[in-house]
Amino acid sequence: MTGTRRCDVVVVGAGIAGLTAARTLLSAGRTVAVHEARDRVGGRLLSVGDGDGAVDLGATWFWPDEPQVQSLVAELGVRTFQQSLFGDALFESDADGPQRISGNPIDRYSSRFSHGAQSLAQRVADELSPGTLRLSDPVAAVHVDDDGVTVHAASGAVAADHVVLAVPPALAVDSIAFTPDLPARVRLVAEGTAVWRGAVVKAVAVYDRAFWRDVGLAGAAVSHLGPFRELHDHSGPHVRPAAIFGFADAEQFARADSEQVAAAFTQQLTRLFGPQAATPLQVHAVDWSRERYTTPAAPSRVPRPARTLTRSCRSPLWVDCTGRQPRRPPRTPATSRAPFAPAPQPLIASSGSPPRPAPSTRTEPVSEPGEAMHELDGLLREYDRARAYTDQLWKDLSPDEVTWRPDESSSAIGWHLGHQAHVAHFMIRNLTAAEPSPDPELDGLMDSANPEQFRGALPTLERLTAFRDNVAERVHARIATIAAGNVGAPTQMTIVATHLLSTLINHEYQHDQWVGEVRTNNLGHALPPDPDSDMLRRVDGYLVLSEWTSA
Repeated sequence: MTGTRRCDVVVVGAGIAGLTAARTLLSAGRTVAVHEARDRVGGRLLSVGDGDGAVDLGATWFWPDEPQVQSLVAELGVRTFQQSLFGDALFESDADGPQRISGNPIDRYSSRFSHGAQSLAQRVADELSPGTLRLSDPVAAVHVDDDGVTVHAASGAVAADHVVLAVPPALAVDSIAFTPDLPARVRLVAEGTAVWRGAVVKAVAVYDRAFWRDVGLAGAAVSHLGPFRELHDHSGPHVRPAAIFGFADAEQFARADSEQVAAAFTQQLTRLFGPQAATPLQVHAVDWSRERYTTPAAPSRVPRPARTLTRSCRSPLWVDCTGRQPRRPPRTPATSRAPFAPAPQPLIASSGSPPRPAPSTRTEPVSEPGEAMHELDGLLREYDRARAYTDQLWKDLSPDEVTWRPDESSSAIGWHLGHQAHVAHFMIRNLTAAEPSPDPELDGLMDSANPEQFRGALPTLERLTAFRDNVAERVHARIATIAAGNVGAPTQMTIVATHLLSTLINHEYQHDQWVGEVRTNNLGHALPPDPDSDMLRRVDGYLVLSEWTSA
């Protein structure tokens, strides 16, 4: 094709996923072209300089249970420091003013980047071969045929054997034309896959000093008055710069400009932390829902977790073009040319057979437990199936029906929904590294050890749904770490995780039984059909995994 450049692999997107993919491919001897729509690298790693340091308008932290980030940071020598945890947090539930909470249950042990999170992406980009990275070069189309893959970018066409889409799945299907079209199931799931922080406004207020620390406050707060619901100390190393940031739902600022966002954030900080908060040196804000290269024009109203797409696409579509043996290879040959998958493990579209393994880059698969146990991937699918069945039991009910109790000693459907998530997180929160609850206030409420009369009012359905979704994401993250072998004693941990995940599934169905009885016997609604799975059977009326029942 005249005027068409040629390489082994095209990477679409120069966020941290695309950059690390390109780095790995280059180290394996492949030729690579990285196309980035923005005039910078990093994607949702976005840092701006401010006086003595930088503040993050996108991703901020990384945690001990993220070994790939830890390894990359160490290898590149990127400077980091610990998130401040000291001091008391604030909680604001109504117009009576903020309440001081002893200690800081909001933050958790984590690390931050001394020069901002974007510095990690920039260091990776600096290692790429000259000419590999093309900025301000959005990709408009991907064409796959028997001759290979052709990627059409603003700078022209590039022919390759593979293409890696390291952009949000929903954005990819919204902004890139695929020929042939994506499989219907892939497009459907991609369109509904949540864009991390895609519906969030983040604001950072910078001060001349961290005055909140003078009175023993951590700079952390949870507010139900808003508009910013979650706030954290964002001060840099040695408290320079001194800063606090907050998250707000983008819908709160649908018609607001940056000055109005800054004014609202400053007003809320003053309400929470006192008059010293009224005069920040500067307020930075980003509405990620308006970022055209992050969020699609019409994002899904009911987004799925990103791992749903990974499970939909990985087995039939994923090809390892570095030449390395994947830890858990696909069960079916990777012959499909459908060019799609989510970051950070992007799908690679290819023409023909995958390249032969490079001699020095082969890795050994993690040892598997006995055949009597279900594979973790299969169990994660069953866990999602159980949660989907739970949703069928309550999502069509009114708020009054969800909070209704048959009698004073019985729990509402809403409590069972929260309890399912509470138990799930309690069981996995220390599996690979300790972490606090995604909503600590709900832990006591959802603990079955507390008598019904002492539990208090149920949260809103929105908060309850967010709690369940957050816990599901944590379950997937912890189990995925083990399944990938990124733990010590991987075989032992696989056995532990297999039993634990099986218990979570059975516990979900145990409470679904009670919810179903109230739904039909008391509220007069029909039951949905049982989940379609050959791993399930009913015992004493309850759905249970067949693995744990007698033949």
